[in-house]
This record gives sequence, C-alpha cells and structure tokens, in this order.
Amino acid sequence: MRTIRANIRRILQKQGTFVIYDHQAEVMEGVLGEARERHIRAAVRELHQAGVTSCTGIGGKARQLRITPGPAA
Repeated sequence: MRTIRANIRRILQKQGTFVIYDHQAEVMEGVLGEARERHIRAAVRELHQAGVTSCTGIGGKARQLRITPGPAA
C-alpha cells in the first residue's frame, strides 16, 4: 500500500483530480500483479485520513474512484 499511496500522491501533485481508471498503470506502478482493488481502497482511505484527498475510498468499484485533493494536499 505504501507504493500505491506514493503513486496516488504523485499523480495528485502532478495533475490534481483524477479517476483511478484513467491512471491505473501509474497507480499500480511497482505493484502490478501483486496488489488488488482492496489495496487501492486501503491506500485511498489512508490518504483521506491524512487529509491528502477528499475521496474516502468507499463505494463503487475502486477503478471508478475520483481522487480529489484534500485540505492537506
């Protein structure tokens, strides 16, 4: 999850709001084939708790999550 968190942070800093599906390769970089949907959700939840994103990681399919910057982004 550490790698996924770092990847999501990097994408947020680079371009702001994004949908996981549109950046799956970047989100999963370094863990492709090892991580699953639950790992993406867990990483998003941790980033939400840290204030990095306003997305909670809850609801729908993980690839459809819209990641938006939070107050600490």
